[in-house]
Amino acid sequence: MLRSGISVLPGEGSQQYALGLLLLRTQRMDEALNALNSAYRLSPQGPLFGYVYGVALDSTGAASPALNVWKQVAERHPGHRDTLQALASGLYKLGDFEQSRVVAERLADLLPGRRSVAELMEHIKAAAQGGG
Repeated sequence: MLRSGISVLPGEGSQQYALGLLLLRTQRMDEALNALNSAYRLSPQGPLFGYVYGVALDSTGAASPALNVWKQVAERHPGHRDTLQALASGLYKLGDFEQSRVVAERLADLLPGRRSVAELMEHIKAAAQGGG
């Protein structure tokens, strides 16, 4: 049904997104990534499709491409908290503590007092000082 909707409205990202989620649930990762990438490319005006595409990429071990997607989403949508959280965490995991700190500080400005953000900041600070 989704594929039929896509053939009727090929430029509509939401149907690609729905198909991508369905394919993720059925463990068809290559097809899911293609559909989520299409959704992201067709609808860059909203942050959700890019964020989820990045999460899917990251879950397959494609950390660097995921970071690239999250960076693009964060540039277009600097207040999207989920993207900033994923970007800060991804940069931290790859050892880019300075950029991770910058993104986490943006997130802290958006979510003052949020425990998970404070913990991320502590991990980044410790790692940057050689203790992480």
